[in-house]
Amino acid sequence: MPTSILGEKLREQVEEQLSFYETGEIPRKNLDVMKEAMVQAEEAAAEITRKLEKQKKRLKKFEKAGCNCPGFFRK
Repeated sequence: MPTSILGEKLREQVEEQLSFYETGEIPRKNLDVMKEAMVQAEEAAAEITRKLEKQKKRLKKFEKAGCNCPGFFRK
């Protein structure tokens, strides 16, 4: 599932690197940041999948009842 989490983490790394040049504060290691990003991306993908499954169940329920479903259920 596409998410913006990896891009956000890369942006954070760039900001940390710039901060390093200004203040001398050591930035986090790339490996640690990417591990954290992957965990967050997996959680986000699981949440999206859960929501899609719930939406599909809802659509089946409406179709089974034989009613015309509003367009937002057909996504």
